[in-house]
Amino acid sequence: MFVTEGEAKRLLVEKIVARAAAEGNPLSSAQRWMLSFSESDPEVAVDPDLVARCEAEISADEYEAKVTGLLQRSYEHDLTSGSVARDLYREAHAKLAEGDHYLLVMVAAALGPPRAAWRAVSTGPIAALRSLGWFALLALPGTLGLLLAAVLAWGLIWERTFSAPQTMVVALVAMVLAAGGAYLIRLWHRERRM
Repeated sequence: MFVTEGEAKRLLVEKIVARAAAEGNPLSSAQRWMLSFSESDPEVAVDPDLVARCEAEISADEYEAKVTGLLQRSYEHDLTSGSVARDLYREAHAKLAEGDHYLLVMVAAALGPPRAAWRAVSTGPIAALRSLGWFALLALPGTLGLLLAAVLAWGLIWERTFSAPQTMVVALVAMVLAAGGAYLIRLWHRERRM
């Protein structure tokens, strides 16, 4: 949806400024400028006077808390007006996270960590397909690894079908399969919760 970080930033800045105005406490020009501040963004020229003016008006911690609250309330308000809002904010956040922007500090506090745009879809056939993909990619190989490790351990402990030199190799392979399988299943559980 967003081609550039600047587009994503402009959307979030507009949402914050509009929420402040709607609440009857508009941001000053210096505070509005600070929303776009970035030392690495070529679209924004650093203005030390505006930075100093903003710092004189409000402390950095108070400013960040104020902007975080405005963005949270704007997000919650937009969620009640339609389901597109969640994806819009998440996609803007993900695009903005590709760069180094001061606004990211407040966006991350308001919306949580950035998510890739493909992960923003949480319902419908795409979500089902994504869940199935994670299951096939992580859970199945993880389970297979654990089962193979169990079979090898059973052969080592109860059947004693391996010679002494083979025992060391088989024990090492069983441990690697068990650790890898457990790791893949843990990753699958983590992906399911996100």
